[in-house]
Amino acid sequence: MITTNETPVWRQRLGFLLDFLIVFELILNTHSVYYFCLDRDYYTLYVLTGLICLQLIVQPTVFAWQHLKKLLPAAGIWSAYIIIYAVVSGGDLKRLLAKFIILLVILFVYFYGHMVRGTVKQLFKHYIDIVFIIALISVFMWLTCSVLKWFPATSPFRIEWGADRRIWSFYGIYFHWQNDFFLHGMRFYRNIGIFTEAPMFSLHLCTALMFDLMINDHHTKFRWFRILWFCGTILTTFSITGYLFMMMLIVVDLYATLITRACSEDEAVAAKAKKQLIAVTVLGLALAAVGFSLIADKLASRSGGSRTEDFRNGYKGWRDHVWFGAGFGDIEARLQYASWRRQHRSNTGFTNSPMAILCEGGIWFFMGYYLSFVYGMFASLHKRDWRGFICLVLLLFLFTTTTIEHTAYIISFIAFMLASGVNGGYRKDSPMICKKIQ
Repeated sequence: MITTNETPVWRQRLGFLLDFLIVFELILNTHSVYYFCLDRDYYTLYVLTGLICLQLIVQPTVFAWQHLKKLLPAAGIWSAYIIIYAVVSGGDLKRLLAKFIILLVILFVYFYGHMVRGTVKQLFKHYIDIVFIIALISVFMWLTCSVLKWFPATSPFRIEWGADRRIWSFYGIYFHWQNDFFLHGMRFYRNIGIFTEAPMFSLHLCTALMFDLMINDHHTKFRWFRILWFCGTILTTFSITGYLFMMMLIVVDLYATLITRACSEDEAVAAKAKKQLIAVTVLGLALAAVGFSLIADKLASRSGGSRTEDFRNGYKGWRDHVWFGAGFGDIEARLQYASWRRQHRSNTGFTNSPMAILCEGGIWFFMGYYLSFVYGMFASLHKRDWRGFICLVLLLFLFTTTTIEHTAYIISFIAFMLASGVNGGYRKDSPMICKKIQ
């Protein structure tokens, strides 16, 4: 095994920079406005692929034979799995092969290299830091540009998001178009940062908050400020999914921490923790009531109706092509069941990942996602890694309530789980799947 200490300093520093840029590109390739821009092509997928290949050259750990003999069979099996789906089902084959063979395989090798070197924690830290920077900028711009209207938009920006949309750009670092939130009769723009809509920004904020709370064990005053900022930024998105995720995460983290203290051999610490558990239970019940109220209001809205209909339409579309789906990227299979109201709201949009995957890929394609979650949960339970297990449950919640089925976000997750399996991440004596950031 090659350790970080055996790597030349210049390689470590360049590798660190490349990792930062790779994580940034992963974020941009997950529903950012730059990825869906119609006015110009930012080549985000090509840049991401090039950066990963460059990083593998700079830190060539994986090219040793003891690693290649593990990586090549796994990459071959995965590629054969996707090719069988491509041959039988068809669809947008160019995009399927680019994302689910080329990108996924090089991400698999990339994550495996980090696991071998013991540097996976750097990637989590980069993700937290990058999303925090985006959150800092977006809140300032949301307040000054969208709420107070101190600065006018600098230019229009066209994106393909459910339709050909003309949104407004503020210096290319902040955007807005969703002004569907009302408070006391006042209309507010939702904070979307650099993403296509508020729920997509909320997806990244929730993930960064989860990493910071559940994986980051480096407790500093700045960390708590960052956690509070993430929570405040989620509030500005007015995303019900984000609100529910944040409430669940906070209560679960408090419960887990206090249960650990309640089992302490120190009687004073255990007694105090048991009293605090009562308070957290009351807080949890109060937040649950708020959550049920938010869900009820959401389901009663047009957006909630669209979400409910999407599950129904997706199921009907999948029922027509159970095993291999209608084809990668084929949305007609579900659109044929959509009501005119749904198509008027968004003629190509969708609001959940499972039904989109089943509809276009059937059980065959869905198994790649399904087994990734099953493996991760099995491994974390087998190793009694409750933090990793909770992260996976919460990620499953985001996966079910958000459309991320083709994004670099979920492709990275599948590649990470594949790398963990090849590296023996299910063994009790191996490093944690979600290793704490020290």
